[in-house]
Formats: sequence, C-alpha cells, structure tokens
Amino acid sequence: MKNRKIFTNSLLPLLVTAVLVGTILPAEAQISGTDPVPAEASQLRHRFQDGIVAHPGFTSAERRAMQGNLVACLALGFTESQLAVLFPDKSSERSFSAEAFLGFKNRVLGIASEGLPPEPMLAKIQEGSIKQVPEPMLERACARIEANLDTARRVMTGAAADGLEEIDDPAREQRMVGGVAQHMWRGMNEEGLNHLREQARLRLREGACGVEDMAWASEVATRLHEEGVDLHESVRFAGDALRRGYRAPQMRELRLMVAARRGDHSVEGFLVDMEHCLSATMAIDDMYNYMMQHGWMGPGDRH
Repeated sequence: MKNRKIFTNSLLPLLVTAVLVGTILPAEAQISGTDPVPAEASQLRHRFQDGIVAHPGFTSAERRAMQGNLVACLALGFTESQLAVLFPDKSSERSFSAEAFLGFKNRVLGIASEGLPPEPMLAKIQEGSIKQVPEPMLERACARIEANLDTARRVMTGAAADGLEEIDDPAREQRMVGGVAQHMWRGMNEEGLNHLREQARLRLREGACGVEDMAWASEVATRLHEEGVDLHESVRFAGDALRRGYRAPQMRELRLMVAARRGDHSVEGFLVDMEHCLSATMAIDDMYNYMMQHGWMGPGDRH
C-alpha cells in the first residue's frame, strides 16, 4: 500500500466537492445527458434519474441535489446494486427524510472520493432501510463505519511504510481495508491493530510478512473474540502467529478452525491447545490433526 488513493482521477474529488456544496451542473443539463458521465453509464443514469423525478416525496431542490449525487456516483464507478441502495426507482418508497437521504449519499460519496471502500456503509444503510432504523441511530452507525475505515487504512498504510509487503491489487486492497474496518465493528480496536502491526514488523527480522497477512491476523483475533476469548488474548494469539511466520493462507485456516470449534468445550481450553500448536510451529495439516485428536473438531470440519 503506497499511501495512494484507489481512485486516481484528480477531478473526482473536485466533482464530489461540487456536489456537496450544491454547485453541480443544472438539473436540466443532467437530464438531457450532457453531464460528465461515461457513455456506458447512460442507461443507469436514466433509470435512476427517472426514479428521482417520478418520486412524489421530493421537492425540486431535493431532486436537483440527488441528480448531482447521481452524477458523482457514476463518475466514481458505482455499480447498479450500489446505486440502488442510494437512489429510488419508480416503485420504491422512501424510508428516510430527504435530509437524511441526502446526508447518507454525501457521506458515502465522501469516503469513496477518498479511496475508501463504500460497501460497509452501503450495507449498513440498506440494513437500516429494511429494518426502519431511526435516522439518528443510522447516522451514528455510518459515522462509526467511516471512522473505522479511516483507522483501518491508516494502520495498514503505516504497516506498508514499516516494510511489509504491499497489496498490489487496488481492488483487493480495498476489500482488505473494508474487512479490517468490519473487524472493528465486530469488536477489534485500534490498539489491537497496532499490536498486530508491531508483531508483523518484528517478523520482518526473520522472514517475509505482508499487509494482507496482518489483515487476516485481525480476522483470526476478531473471530476468537466473538467466540468468547478476551480481546487482548485474541490479539496476542494472532500476533504470535504473525511472529512465527503464519501468512494469509494459514491465517484463513486458523480462522476456519476457530469457526469449527465445538461449543461443548471451553473456549479457554481451545485457546490453550491452539497456542500449543503455534509454539510447536505446526504445519496446518498437523494442527488440524492435533485439534481433532483433542476433540475440538471433526473430520468434516476442515472445509
């Protein structure tokens, strides 16, 4: 991760800023098809513009603002399913006030223009719409997601600056940032991420380690914590795995082991046996066999 933005077009932040302050192209220009959107997005543009115009619950000013949002979303490459969360079609019913509706769009546009993945926030907005979550509560949830995304990227960018192998595919990098942000939603915190970053940095003295390895270690720690292990102990275990050279493929297997744990045994005993496997630097196959022999999982639990 080279401290770069996923979206490299320098005009996009300017376009989004124009939308947020209300200086985007006039509505009549957007409807006529003269807005700065790629030709292949024309069908999507007209579909959602039709929904905005036809919706009976919006004022003219709200429609203009939403049309400006639509232009910016298309310029940022939003997909049809992403747009469907943010914009009404002819058959949809608005579940939020116009102010909240526009506020959610502006927040999503803001993080997307900064190169952060919008999917976690879009998923929360969609969930809130389905469940009829009160607007102030959903706004707080979106603010928390935004803060988590900022923290995840900051820690992962710092890890790359420490010398960890970078994630060379922008799309996968976005998924990793979004995943780590979701870990924070599920119970991980910045202190835990920084501990994993430090253990990954120390691993570099003896062998290779990458930002993606650290992200998967965060998933292992989060999953352990969800099973009832204290967060500090969960992070310590995952950090130890990083120090001992377990990489992303092995971390994914560790996560599967945690998920397959049979609930009729104590989670503390499970962690003790997992730590024994780590201290012996067992290969994944040997670890599976050891955990099956001790009754934590069965032969069919590996996949």
